[in-house]
Amino acid sequence: RRGIRPVYLGRFRPKNRWCNLAVNYFPPVLATIFWTIIEVMKNRPEVIHAGGFLVGGFAALVAKKCFGIPWILYAHGEDIHSQAESRTLGRYLRWIFTSADAVIANSKFTRQLLTEKVGVNPKRIHLVNPGLDAKFFIRPDSVEAVQKKYGLVGKQALFTLGRLTPRKGHKQLIKALPSIIAEHPNLILVIASEGEERVNLEKMVSRMGLDQWVVFTGSVSDTEQVALYHACDIFILANRNLKNDVEGFGMVFLEAGAAGKPVIGGRSGGAVEAIREGRTGFLVDTEKPANIGDKISLLLDNAKLRAQLGQHGIAHARQFLWETQVPKITAIINQITKEISP
Repeated sequence: RRGIRPVYLGRFRPKNRWCNLAVNYFPPVLATIFWTIIEVMKNRPEVIHAGGFLVGGFAALVAKKCFGIPWILYAHGEDIHSQAESRTLGRYLRWIFTSADAVIANSKFTRQLLTEKVGVNPKRIHLVNPGLDAKFFIRPDSVEAVQKKYGLVGKQALFTLGRLTPRKGHKQLIKALPSIIAEHPNLILVIASEGEERVNLEKMVSRMGLDQWVVFTGSVSDTEQVALYHACDIFILANRNLKNDVEGFGMVFLEAGAAGKPVIGGRSGGAVEAIREGRTGFLVDTEKPANIGDKISLLLDNAKLRAQLGQHGIAHARQFLWETQVPKITAIINQITKEISP
């Protein structure tokens, strides 16, 4: 095998910091170290890939100390932004990231965080955007069924997909709806996924009298997710830049673009790299709901513009297919194994 990838195992999050560490950090670390060592002994990989610094990074570092196998650490942006300012986790984060043989940043924004906040040597940082699956380009047979399921037949459909957390900007999007609906009463907003904000968002929708225009799907399958991209007219994620919480890249914009849909996103974090302003969609200041509403109304009023942006979105998304991204990672593997070889 070319590599193995330790992953984070914890899920339950006690409020007490030390209990949280005892439940979500120490057991996963020990289990992941044990699993990593067993896998290394069985498979003797050339390189170990750590998907995150908190658990996988430490396990990969231990394996490097024991077996001399180089390792690659993946940086996602929000993980750095949220932890770098912490006194304890910040030191740990810097130790792990600066110990890796190579760090793969998912965006230019993340690369900047790595150099400025973490202190990683720029020569060790490699920019590789996340890969896109070809399935998003293909309109599935289930589109019509999804349209019927969520009441989208004969409607103008907005679709947003992202964990229901403050950073994703669902509240800002909902606040923008009344002015949009006044001009486009045939509108439906589909909000997919789950998260801690769901109850608050549902109450907000009811309080504003928007129940007939907003659909909460909850978690959706991969197949239904692709169908919803193809069933909508516009994709939007009103991502925001909150303290210690920011969008690292924004794969959803590429997935929607692959389905030929125009996209609207927040002008923050790595989202500015996933959207080509005025060509595949629009970037807006999502702290102002009026800005969101203006761009949505512009697209709803102009089918030709939607089609043009959608076509450019398809071409843009093709640049991120896995077949173009994997060779970049292979080149990094070859580079670090060559550097370490005696």
